[in-house]
Amino acid sequence: ALTSAYVGFGFSSEGGMYNADMVTGGVDNNGVTYFQDRYSASIGEPVVDMEQNWSLISAREARGVTNLRFVRDFDTGDVQDLPIQDQETYFIWAIGSADG
Repeated sequence: ALTSAYVGFGFSSEGGMYNADMVTGGVDNNGVTYFQDRYSASIGEPVVDMEQNWSLISAREARGVTNLRFVRDFDTGDVQDLPIQDQETYFIWAIGSADG
């Protein structure tokens, strides 16, 4: 993502923040990575999921670009995660202007 701040990525069955399954992550000003499995029931900051099912593989930031690589099972069994199925799925994303 073209940002030196947080990156958000997720799936939504309806194309918006309602019932969205997502992650947020980035690299802070001290070079420390952060990454959280989250979900959203409405517009606004997504809530941290009690069960962390997304796994960060790598994170780096250089020259205003943040790269995150991560994985997740197709079906985690977590009620706050959307199963990834062979059907229409919306991808949602966000980039921030600051970490945190």
